[in-house]
Amino acid sequence: MLFRSDRAMELLGVRVNAEPFAAVLDRVLRAPDTGERLALHFATAHSMVEASSNAALRAALNAGLTEPDGMPLVWLGRHDGLSIERVCGPDFMPALIEAGVPLGRTHYFYGGAEGVPEALAAALGARFPGMRVAGTMSPPFRALSDEEDAAIVATINALRPDYVWVGLGAPKQDLWVASHRDRLLAPALLAVGAAFDFHAGRKRRAPRWMQRTGTEWIFRLLSEPRRLAGRYTRTNMGTLVVQTTIDDPTYYTKPFTTSFSARLRPGEELMEYICQENERSEEHTSELQSRLHLVCRLLLEK
Repeated sequence: MLFRSDRAMELLGVRVNAEPFAAVLDRVLRAPDTGERLALHFATAHSMVEASSNAALRAALNAGLTEPDGMPLVWLGRHDGLSIERVCGPDFMPALIEAGVPLGRTHYFYGGAEGVPEALAAALGARFPGMRVAGTMSPPFRALSDEEDAAIVATINALRPDYVWVGLGAPKQDLWVASHRDRLLAPALLAVGAAFDFHAGRKRRAPRWMQRTGTEWIFRLLSEPRRLAGRYTRTNMGTLVVQTTIDDPTYYTKPFTTSFSARLRPGEELMEYICQENERSEEHTSELQSRLHLVCRLLLEK
């Protein structure tokens, strides 16, 4: 960790906001009145590792407010003595919508597969009576022409929503928010990804106890093993390996106390083991998750 204060920390070149959930919610809620033009990114460990080798993504995250969506980010901050809590996109969306109903805040939903933003708006409207929807759009899954993009910007600006919710998947949604922040009049653009499918009822979210204990990633991996196995083993654990090695290159000396008996050593050896396990993850998913979660805990204990 190269930088930290009471309100922010730097991980892998990205400045992560450390303000509590309630403070972030209040700031975004008041943005239409204060005149702020905000861009919010809800970063996971996957986002951080991607940004460490992607200058455009790193710049996009640093241009806005990057919130600690993933528990590994929270654990790393607390490990360094920072008071930090999870600010998760799927939690932030309903919280802001509910708080905005009495104030007449308006929302635009941009992203998701065909029919998803409409289903999302309907589901949230039923949950929060009085919610005002300015519009919805499911853009095509291809690069847009300059003319198409300009038309979308003009449409959103004409509707004048207070909040534009973006669900294009990371890192595409983060790059989109950064490139459109100066072109859109809405006080806040929010890149929330999976929140679209969760609240539209298209995908199940992990039980609350897993969300609280930082094991939500295991539930998602078990739900979509083929798509997420690489992300949650190689990439997410890479965050912990790289960052903890930066802090203390000699740290990996603790025993790995499962049936797989070994001693953890710097970066490459641990990542080689994780990648080998990832190749067999479809056959040994449960065992793999138990081991990786233990590794995560060990890396954060000194």
